[in-house]
Amino acid sequence: MATPKYAWVIAMGCFFMGCCTMACMTAFNYALVAISEEFAITTASLAVVASVYTLLCNGFSWVAGLINNKLGPRLTISIAMIGNGAAQICVALFAHSLGSLIFFYALAGAFAIALVGTVMPKLISDWFAPQHRGKCNMFYTTGPTVMGTVLGIVAPILLMGYGWRSLYWALGGLTAAVGILFFIFVRDSPAKMGTHAFGYTEEEALMLEEALKEASAKTSSTKEALKKILKYKYTWIFGIIYALWIAYFATYSTYFTAGLMISGIDPVKVGLINSVLSVVTVVSQIGFAVASDYVLNRKLILGIVCICHGCLQIGLYYLLKGGAANVSMGLIFTYMIIIGIFKGQGALMNTINCEVYPPSLRAVGPGFVATICTLGSSGGPLIGGAVIAAMGDFTLAYLLFSGPCCILASILLILFVPKTGGKHGDPLAVKEAQETLGEDAVAAAMQK
Repeated sequence: MATPKYAWVIAMGCFFMGCCTMACMTAFNYALVAISEEFAITTASLAVVASVYTLLCNGFSWVAGLINNKLGPRLTISIAMIGNGAAQICVALFAHSLGSLIFFYALAGAFAIALVGTVMPKLISDWFAPQHRGKCNMFYTTGPTVMGTVLGIVAPILLMGYGWRSLYWALGGLTAAVGILFFIFVRDSPAKMGTHAFGYTEEEALMLEEALKEASAKTSSTKEALKKILKYKYTWIFGIIYALWIAYFATYSTYFTAGLMISGIDPVKVGLINSVLSVVTVVSQIGFAVASDYVLNRKLILGIVCICHGCLQIGLYYLLKGGAANVSMGLIFTYMIIIGIFKGQGALMNTINCEVYPPSLRAVGPGFVATICTLGSSGGPLIGGAVIAAMGDFTLAYLLFSGPCCILASILLILFVPKTGGKHGDPLAVKEAQETLGEDAVAAAMQK
């Protein structure tokens, strides 16, 4: 029989899932020029490939939640990774025109709907008590950063030595292999391994497991699940907050590097700034995620971090408004390090995404939120571009949009999202248990 510590195997599974999550689009970014040359089309024409992938991956994330209700997280995620990996291999084998490339990327995007943080919150919340979920989400969130760092070294070697198709062979094979290992080692819940969630007492875990069974039975049909999630107020409250946050993040990511270069910082120093920023961001993500398991509550920590980051973005605009030549590089690097400290928000946001729903809705809910966020991921860079144009094509002007978006998202988060975290436990899970098992049964389990 497994012990509750097996939950850390699940955490490692989430880490490798995070590594594979963005592999498909990351490969496209590296292979873009080579593909355009082979197909004899412009790189701009290939933008439709990314658009189709994003539309299917994010726009239909709610479908992944409904599939999870039927199949469970283990099977849903395993199929998604194996299917996404197979689609990448098909790109390497069969994509010889723009039409075939779009088709196989659409296939990859269809499988990726379960890999963008829609099903993972359910898995983590079932295996970890609230005082450990921040640490587990830290594993998942650092995965893409690690993958990005590794690809920065490996991708150019593969591209120059073996051609762009080799990159899809490598990443597709890796994603499919991780999917197989995920299926072998991961289980939907601790109960299926004869144990309980890490951090709970046996009585608490049994009580929550029984409550989840009863609550899930009421939403076993697709129709009932949809009805319940559409009526649940936090679907819309958190959806708007997350959309604003994604709008800031997508806009910031799109224009950050170009903005620094146009302000007068040479490409070598911009590359160094990005490397330093990545390292500091990973460290801060770990720090904030772990802290949220022990002090204050997650939404307050995340809210403070986002407000600081939003203000720092606006400050960066004014710092470089007159051009980098008027500011010492020492000050610029110091400012970037401070920005990196407050950029480590991903793990906290993913953890709150676990806890803003009762356990029976923790797959369908994040799926709907991811779909709502398509408005932010698509609209943010467009609005940022409009701001840039309105300010006379000064690229850093996007910060006057992304900064306020970040601040507004944090204010709404603090005001309207319930308190969760190690110190506050999982109040929505307790509430669902009280509604299904009765307050006396819950009180007795909590006392033990």
